[in-house]
Amino acid sequence: MLIYVHVPYCRRKCRYCSFHSQPAGGVPEAYVDTLLREIAVRAARQESGPVGSVYFGGGTPSLLTPDQLGRILLELRRCFVWAGEVEVTLDAAGDAMLTEAFLSRALAGREAALAVLWLGEPDATQHAAPLGSPAAMAAIAAADARFAQVRDAVQARRAAGEDILLV
Repeated sequence: MLIYVHVPYCRRKCRYCSFHSQPAGGVPEAYVDTLLREIAVRAARQESGPVGSVYFGGGTPSLLTPDQLGRILLELRRCFVWAGEVEVTLDAAGDAMLTEAFLSRALAGREAALAVLWLGEPDATQHAAPLGSPAAMAAIAAADARFAQVRDAVQARRAAGEDILLV
């Protein structure tokens, strides 16, 4: 069985997006609490094989805090039978705030099991300006500067003896 978890929140609505979502600074706890109840209800009504894959989409499910994501995964595991190793995918939109969170948490001494950054698309601000315009070029320059910060932080941690892969 495949499970799709919709997280309909984004920092801003991109002009090209047709998915149901709304702008927010994060995912409200009330939404997560409702989602947890919905998982239990659906599990009680669902008779199917074991879960092989969980996909978090939206919106921008990377706005979920680690605690919120953990609570959702624990509830899914509690309510459904999992098939050995389960693939979990979380759709993420790269932006300055997520990159800052990476820099402050994963590279500041607190270990992260895995961190993937998408640095090629600098915020949704790039989509608000015509291609090649000064505003779009400024967004790209800001992304380049942010990448330099990530690269420098990774190099510093490597120098301290940590194994970090930056792709």
